[in-house]
Amino acid sequence: MALSTRFMEAAMRISLSLTCLPCLLAASLPVAAKAEPSLSGLINESRPGDATISYSGGDTDRGMVIAKLRQREFAEAVPLLLKLADAGESWAMRELGWLYAEGNGVPVDSARALGWFYEAAVIGDSRSMLLVGVAFSRGWGVDPDQGLAAFWLAKARDSGDRHVAGAAADELRRLAA
Repeated sequence: MALSTRFMEAAMRISLSLTCLPCLLAASLPVAAKAEPSLSGLINESRPGDATISYSGGDTDRGMVIAKLRQREFAEAVPLLLKLADAGESWAMRELGWLYAEGNGVPVDSARALGWFYEAAVIGDSRSMLLVGVAFSRGWGVDPDQGLAAFWLAKARDSGDRHVAGAAADELRRLAA
């Protein structure tokens, strides 16, 4: 019951300010006081410019940003990613999260990284669901919260993406141990 109440409160805050969710999350999530582990070491499913981003032509912005990411021109990719994220592209939100998590083209900012992952997860991005679940499970950028970790990891497990589902199931088993 407490999980659904906390989730509903978070959903209400999000619905009030979807235009700047990373900023909202940076201000509202409980921030971990201790040094945080690197997200890179926790999940290796999704990287900027990796094969999870497909491009079949047609969308010039998408093609340009994928090329920039593959060429490791991260700073040049950020404005294009922001435009695509504002248009509701979950993969762009996830890529922005990685850029902030790793400090590629932007300063390292775990709160913004988690905010972008969270925004993508809310609109159904299974890889971001996994990342948010792991963040809450292991205390990356937030205080650990087993309830929120279990919620997001279960959503990732049930997403239909077999790679994400396997990683989420593993993390759920680790959380239960």
